[in-house]
Amino acid sequence: MRPGGFVRGEIATASVKALMVPRSTIVMFAGVEKIFVFKDGKADERRVTTGPVKGNEVEILKGVKAGEQLIIEPGQM
Repeated sequence: MRPGGFVRGEIATASVKALMVPRSTIVMFAGVEKIFVFKDGKADERRVTTGPVKGNEVEILKGVKAGEQLIIEPGQM
């Protein structure tokens, strides 16, 4: 390119929806990350795989589906 010339460019980014939960939702025990969800009126324990942390929220990659009711602070039960 010569000085004074112009270029037009475009940056393509992917839009990804992530399932984010508060950090207080995750319980760590013996190196295993768990979340508790309400199921049939009881607390159901689920192993989860976490991803990146953004502020006070953690991305859940595996183990919980969007729309499930979580126990936000399981240590307070």
